[in-house]
Amino acid sequence: MRSYLNRRTVALAGLFVSLLVALGAWGISSPTGSSPDDTFHLGSIWCARDLPGRECSTVRENQEPGIDATLLPARIVRGSCYAMQPERSASCQRWYHDNLIAGRTNAGLYPAGFYSVMHLFVGSDFVRSVLLIRAVNTTTAAVMVLLALLLSPVGLRRAFALSLVATLVPLAVFFIPSTNPTSWAIVGLSTYWVFLIRFLTGPPGRATWLAGGLAGLAAAMAMSARTDARAYLCVVTAGVVLLGITRLRDLFTRRHLLPLAVGLVAAVGFLTAQAANALTVGSSPLDASEPGRSGLSLLVNNVFNLPMYLMGMFGGSFGLGWIDTPLPWAVGPLMCALTFAVAVLSMGSYWRYKAVGVLMLAAASVVAPLVVLQQSHAFVGEVVQPRYVYPLFVVLVGFVAYTPPHRDGTRGLRLERGQVALFAVAATIANSYALHTEIKRYITGLDVRQLDLGGAEWWWQSGPGPVAVWLIGTVAAAAVFALLGMLALDDAPRETSSEVSGEPHEVAQTT
Repeated sequence: MRSYLNRRTVALAGLFVSLLVALGAWGISSPTGSSPDDTFHLGSIWCARDLPGRECSTVRENQEPGIDATLLPARIVRGSCYAMQPERSASCQRWYHDNLIAGRTNAGLYPAGFYSVMHLFVGSDFVRSVLLIRAVNTTTAAVMVLLALLLSPVGLRRAFALSLVATLVPLAVFFIPSTNPTSWAIVGLSTYWVFLIRFLTGPPGRATWLAGGLAGLAAAMAMSARTDARAYLCVVTAGVVLLGITRLRDLFTRRHLLPLAVGLVAAVGFLTAQAANALTVGSSPLDASEPGRSGLSLLVNNVFNLPMYLMGMFGGSFGLGWIDTPLPWAVGPLMCALTFAVAVLSMGSYWRYKAVGVLMLAAASVVAPLVVLQQSHAFVGEVVQPRYVYPLFVVLVGFVAYTPPHRDGTRGLRLERGQVALFAVAATIANSYALHTEIKRYITGLDVRQLDLGGAEWWWQSGPGPVAVWLIGTVAAAAVFALLGMLALDDAPRETSSEVSGEPHEVAQTT
């Protein structure tokens, strides 16, 4: 038992360090302003609080619903000069300095929490501030993942670890170490469900109450980042409650006051948000008079083409950055195959309430984009990006893989070392391809097709070069996936009923 605990402690420590390095490599693989709508997000971070002088003074209020025109440094407003031009490197940034021009900032379109916290790391040096914000988000993610794995019993730890292996690449590794609020939506939702299950099903003790507090923190992160994350929190909370019960009367315990409170706060926050369309903030409806852009014709077209949207979760169909960085075709099929493998291996792990919870999340992942596309008179590929629903998709994969220990009537998900090795190799290859393409996109543009990362037209003034970042990021990611695979293996000694913190039958007796 002691050797197992020591082995798990070493694995968790190694995972924490490797995750910091792997995400850090992604954090410096692209220039400032490289995530979608970063001119808006960076401006909103800079002006989350009043600054002395003319900077951040309002030029026009509500130039668009929930958006103000504000005086900002030109390097924020024009810094994404390479956007939508994949053949153009980021060298154009050198043309812009600190002169003030009008830019777009948040005035209710997004929740203010993420911007206010990130503003704490804004300093006089623009580039250093951006890198510091990316480092803070990277560290936050690594800490939350570490705590979730540390507090989880075997079945929950396996499900969470597999969900990370199958979904980290490419969207999570790109958005988490960024200045985009999607970072907190992903981290918050993907750890919230783990902490909440641990809280609802764990035996009485400090670890269980710590899990409850962390569930509240993760929920707050998601709610303060994006309005759509509040809607997803409601769905995830309902699904987690279903996973944690064996009888409906199990709902009437004091512990269920926490998910009830989170669900109510999230629902009220979503329904009272200023964004006219919370799932597509910043977008405008397209012209419904065009043929096929309304009614049943539009719905059928989008249903038939929905697989293209769903493939965007794995890096296919849609690209990274400003949706202008197409990834190699190896990335999407590899990551899709991993998710499919998790689903197949989990086929024997379903019971009634888990099936309902999985169907609930799967339906939300499909219905949400279809509803928004219908309202926006848009076809798949327009307006709605996969990143909007991606945080919910990460949780869905975790739900699929989850089985509590000793769950009667289910076979559970059992993994062999060879399967875990294949998972780690596939995820490592996909990550390496994606990271190489991301770096290439900005140092020379994608019109330069040679594999060599030399001849950079843009790079940071100090630190490791492009080749070193790619190699370090690849090795660190390989360690992350290998260690997650080790943690997913069910080679722990059999736990006694008093030690099983994931068994709902115990909760009914102790709460």
